[in-house]
Amino acid sequence: MAKKRYDKGALFNDYLLTLWRGMEHIESVFGVKGLLDQVFGVEAPKGGAGELHDLSQITPTAMAHVEKSCAWVNMSELYDYAVEGLLVDGRQAEELVLYGQEILLALSTEGSSPCQEWTDIVSMGDARFGLHDGASISPEKIALLANVDLRTVRNAISAGELNAEKIMGVMLVDHESAIRWLHGRRGFKPTRIINMQDVDLQEIDSALALATLLKERRQKLALDEHRDILPSAHPAVNDQILNDLEEGLFALPLDAAFPLADFYRLERTDFLRALMRCFYPEQYKALASNA
Repeated sequence: MAKKRYDKGALFNDYLLTLWRGMEHIESVFGVKGLLDQVFGVEAPKGGAGELHDLSQITPTAMAHVEKSCAWVNMSELYDYAVEGLLVDGRQAEELVLYGQEILLALSTEGSSPCQEWTDIVSMGDARFGLHDGASISPEKIALLANVDLRTVRNAISAGELNAEKIMGVMLVDHESAIRWLHGRRGFKPTRIINMQDVDLQEIDSALALATLLKERRQKLALDEHRDILPSAHPAVNDQILNDLEEGLFALPLDAAFPLADFYRLERTDFLRALMRCFYPEQYKALASNA
């Protein structure tokens, strides 16, 4: 049974509130001042022990300050890796997971801690790294990666679809068995390396500019070798569609944007925005003005 995917926006809001409470707690325990201002910037939220913490009290400037911090960049990339299967070229998956775990521990106090979803994401990241590293994996982590409940995994073990055994009292699924089973699950997203170097999609504002960028990127990264991944990623994408796109024509539903971004190894959201700017300018302006 598939479960609802995690919402990055909601997780950022949880991170903000937990960060606020955590920094206040440290200021109170150690009798120091100014920590909130450093973490949130000059417009840090002001509260007090026992007071209600409301997101509306955190200004957009303070949110933007937090969003640029090394800690949040790591948590954001950890989310992309664990949930979406996207790893920026050159980033170490193990470091993302370990640093993410440290951040969650640092934010955990007696009165406040990050939501359970963050713990799940760290577990998913650790499980995904384990798949790359050839390690056996727990049924709980397989369930997270496959986006199914634990009962589904246990049923697969009972049916012999997954090879599992107890090692020092802990049930673990064989690495190769886990990979085969996960790749047969609709909810599982295989890991893909994305290369975002020297690409600024925010400057792309015409169909010709986008077409030129994509054509150059296909040649530079030798992506013709991987065109076979697209039909399974989206049923409407084929060689002719790719050729049309690289000539400045886009005749696909917008749900093809993310598979295309993965194929060209571009950041998904920035690529979607570029498509909207280039091919749906009026709709993009309407959305941007209401944001």
